[in-house]
Amino acid sequence: MTSCELPRQATLADTPHTMIDKDVKAQREQIFTLDLSGCNVTYINVPLQEHEKASGQRFEQWPDAVRRIMESEVSRFVERNAGATVKAVTTGVQDRQCVLAIHWRPKS
Repeated sequence: MTSCELPRQATLADTPHTMIDKDVKAQREQIFTLDLSGCNVTYINVPLQEHEKASGQRFEQWPDAVRRIMESEVSRFVERNAGATVKAVTTGVQDRQCVLAIHWRPKS
């Protein structure tokens, strides 16, 4: 018996900088080289298929299919948000999902 793979889509979650929780604020304080204060965050979450494994937190260690989805979603974000300046992109893996966060501000 083989398991069925569900069609996979990225999910997006936008978080205004005024609504970022204390855990994210604490995490941001550990990133000294990036000025993320006042940035909004768009999260792109892509679940891993049953047979896939992210070898680490680094984007380069994610499965090729996941990286292609992420790259496509980032391109779409940039196209949709011409009035935004991307300040940073951070990544993580949790609960069998690869997460890419776009930290952005409106262009002034």
